[in-house]
Amino acid sequence: MAMPLHSTYGQATDLSTVLNSTSLDLLVPSEGDIQDLNASYDIRCDGARYGFNPSLSDCEGARSSIPPDSEQFNFGERHTGLPPDTFPLPYIIMGDKAECFFQTEIIGGGATARASLFQVRSAASALFLKCASNHPSQGGIVTNIGGDNNIAVTMRVFEPKVRCRGSFETAASCKDVLADMPASTDLEVFGPRDTPFVKEILPQDIVSEDDKCIVRLYSTGRSDVVAWYQIWEAVEATFAMCGRSYQGGSYRELGESFLRLSWESEAEAVG
Repeated sequence: MAMPLHSTYGQATDLSTVLNSTSLDLLVPSEGDIQDLNASYDIRCDGARYGFNPSLSDCEGARSSIPPDSEQFNFGERHTGLPPDTFPLPYIIMGDKAECFFQTEIIGGGATARASLFQVRSAASALFLKCASNHPSQGGIVTNIGGDNNIAVTMRVFEPKVRCRGSFETAASCKDVLADMPASTDLEVFGPRDTPFVKEILPQDIVSEDDKCIVRLYSTGRSDVVAWYQIWEAVEATFAMCGRSYQGGSYRELGESFLRLSWESEAEAVG
């Protein structure tokens, strides 16, 4: 399966020039990233749907982490029987504070969409300049980005409930967890084995192919109705805030469930 490509796997995004500054000039994408901004993008700013007052530095950190790769990919939903070289959706890039992210979405009713990551990055740049850097500062969506024009990019505000702890030897071990774990938006019952109507039994582990990166889902003892998408999104946030800087982490306030992202030795220690 094609893996989501992060330009900074195993490293914290270098935001040293912007994290301590409130100047918007430092956050404007470079000329190389905005060369397609004269394209006929359709941009809609919508704070009510995508959030208001995004962190400018975190949005720029997320945007700059999208690789400027010109290769055309076929994007499609994971675990739906599409060819193995399909770029798996959902796909998001978060900033290191997990307060802002860009996400690709298929539009037009088809099963797949075709675009390059450079086109995604350029569209994200236009979206950032149009919506986040104006008043009111807000999230939004951009379409008509190139390829077959069946993919959209959204910019959203996020409020992570993450606490970092422990250590990682390499964050790269987590990339197949992020790319291949369930992420359906269908609601399911999570809880202990003896819970009525439970479908996803907790505790439950999601383990990387090399058995090094472990996501462990726990229950407070009661069942809850939640979508795998919400759990995947929480794992992405935990990886962005902790995994990139070689730390494990935990995410709480997933209803009656919570999760811990751990390196193998850390998971054994807390398991």
